[in-house]
Amino acid sequence: MSSDESDSDDSNFSEGARAARDRLAPKTQRDYSGYINELCAFACRNSANFADCMTDSTTVTMPVALKLGKAFVCHLRDTLISWPMDSRPEDRRTYLKHYSRSKINNACIAIKNTYRLLSMALPAADLFFYNDFAHAYVNILARDKATGAFPGVEGTVALGSAHIKKIINAAFRYGCIAVYAARWCRWCTVVYGGLWGVGGMLLV
Repeated sequence: MSSDESDSDDSNFSEGARAARDRLAPKTQRDYSGYINELCAFACRNSANFADCMTDSTTVTMPVALKLGKAFVCHLRDTLISWPMDSRPEDRRTYLKHYSRSKINNACIAIKNTYRLLSMALPAADLFFYNDFAHAYVNILARDKATGAFPGVEGTVALGSAHIKKIINAAFRYGCIAVYAARWCRWCTVVYGGLWGVGGMLLV
């Protein structure tokens, strides 16, 4: 085989490898779309501040401008979400916590992906900001974990009925009853054939 043919084969392989690398699984595409939908909703709520990043008051210009991307991920960083399983001493419990590391990482990746989808190079300033932001967020969670303000281990756990009742009570207190009550009703209907009141009595 000639060196020209070898170079051609290597080039074709590299192109194929890059295509395989850049191809996203359907679930990943849906996940990224979810983050971009969140970003668009954020931009629409604050359209006066991001008019230069939008085609109109309901449509964000793609790829996502750094100005908008910065504001969105900072919004996620500063948002506290419901945490019914807060295990700190009662006088320190807020039942709220920051988003997980994966939430912030994926939001940054989804924004960067809007450039890839349009076959555009990601500007160096954008790349530096999102990578640095995701790294800095780790330090925020580390501080929270040190004070018990964030779970020491992220993930799912199996819950018994006592824990579920605790979640329901916390949800009532912090305005999250719609989500948890729906799950509780389904669970009670399957296990007990009815709904349990807060005091532990079968209602139906």
